[in-house]
Amino acid sequence: MDQFTIPNIPVAPDVETLRLSVTNALSKLVGQLNASPTQVDAKGQRVVNVATPTGPNDAVNLRYLKYFQPQGTLQARPQSGGSGLDAYTIVFSADFAFSGDAFPAFVVGDDRSGFAEEAWVYAQGTPVSTSGLSVNIARNGTNMLTSDLVLGTGSNGPVFDTVFDITAIAHGDVITLVTDDMGGVTGVSVGLVVKRA
Repeated sequence: MDQFTIPNIPVAPDVETLRLSVTNALSKLVGQLNASPTQVDAKGQRVVNVATPTGPNDAVNLRYLKYFQPQGTLQARPQSGGSGLDAYTIVFSADFAFSGDAFPAFVVGDDRSGFAEEAWVYAQGTPVSTSGLSVNIARNGTNMLTSDLVLGTGSNGPVFDTVFDITAIAHGDVITLVTDDMGGVTGVSVGLVVKRA
C-alpha cells in the first residue's frame, strides 16, 4: 500500500497566506493520490460530500441512489423509515419524450396519503430543444411545485427541488406529470418523493 505524506501547513501571518498554504498543501496531496497506482483506502471511514455524478466512472452518493430510478413506466418504491415515517417515490418515465406526450396518472391509494418531500428529473440524453426540458407535477390538475423542474440545453441532471405550493396528498388524489416542454429527450424520469402521514 502506498504511503502518502501529509504536507506541512505553516503558521500564516494573514488569511490570504493561510489560504494559499492550504491550497498548495491540498494540491500536493491530490498529486500524490493521482500518482498512486493503487486504490484509495478509506479505512472504514465514511466518504462525505460526494457530488452528484456526471460521468460514467464517478462515485455515486446515497441521495442519487435513493431517488433515481431509470427503469419502468410508473413505479411506487418503498423507502426506509419507521412506522408513520415511510416514504415512497412516484416515478414517471419514458424512453423518448416530446412536448404534449401523455404519461399515465398515479392514483393515491389508501395507504399512500402523505406530504410531498422532493421532486427530481433526470434524462439519459440531453434535451434536443433549444429551450431544454421543463416539467411540473400536478395534484388533481394543479401544479404542486412552485416552479418547474428544468433541464437546460446540454444538461441531463439530475435536478432536485423541494419547494412546493401544494404538499398534502390524500387517498384518491390523481398525480400527473405536466409536460410544459419535454425538449425531445431520451430516457427521461421524473419522480415525486412522498412521506407517508
